[in-house]
Amino acid sequence: MSVGFWEVLALLLLAGTALAVVRLQNAVHAALALIANFLVVAGVYVALEARFVAMIQIIVYAGAIVVLFLFVIMLLSAASANVGQDLLPRLPWVAGLGALGLAG
Repeated sequence: MSVGFWEVLALLLLAGTALAVVRLQNAVHAALALIANFLVVAGVYVALEARFVAMIQIIVYAGAIVVLFLFVIMLLSAASANVGQDLLPRLPWVAGLGALGLAG
């Protein structure tokens, strides 16, 4: 059983968004990365032909739970707290490496 391009891409996107959730300094940015992670998981469900589970993933997790997270972050003013390391200055380098990898 060989691993295809889309499986590797899904694994890299899942790992990248999960790493961003843990490593971003701003709590709001981390919550937005969590939304991206939930959307990638929903994409994996669609690829597995589980469309109902994908829609529930988007509606329940990316919709309701992350909105609740963002409300609590804004309520507690935790968005101003610095946690982890900021990955945004290195984003162009990572995007360039990803483009080179896709170009093959």
